[in-house]
Amino acid sequence: MKLVKTSPAGSSYFLNPTELQLLDSVLQKFPFTPDLPAEITLETRDPQDIERAKLLNESLAEHRRELARSTRALVAADRLQPWKKGHLLTLSSTDREILLQILNDIRVGCWHSLGQPDELEPKTPDMSEQEFAWRNLMHLSGYFEHHLIEDGKAEA
Repeated sequence: MKLVKTSPAGSSYFLNPTELQLLDSVLQKFPFTPDLPAEITLETRDPQDIERAKLLNESLAEHRRELARSTRALVAADRLQPWKKGHLLTLSSTDREILLQILNDIRVGCWHSLGQPDELEPKTPDMSEQEFAWRNLMHLSGYFEHHLIEDGKAEA
């Protein structure tokens, strides 16, 4: 994934066929993390705190639903143009931010599922197929995040 051009309409990234396929498969995993209730305080005796927590959780759930709706649109055919030996993916700054949020949810979710390891590379070869899949998904999400963030710095 490489930034090719920027314009007021957004940024265009070149993806080779493998990257496009991998990005699409990563996005299909969203949402990766479950909806966990957020708590405003540890003690929920105050009715106002309970109401605030309820509103916060409703807002977070709606935000995740919006992100899920956006997921498929991010790599829809109208955003992709054949270019050289791959495709150009054009994203507005808002779409880029949405994509970063989705990728981060998947990457951090995989990390949590792996038990929040300090080392991202396993020291032992006896990992399960599920752990292997989570590690690969975590690294793929990080790969795309890295390119979006680094290329975003270059635009600024």
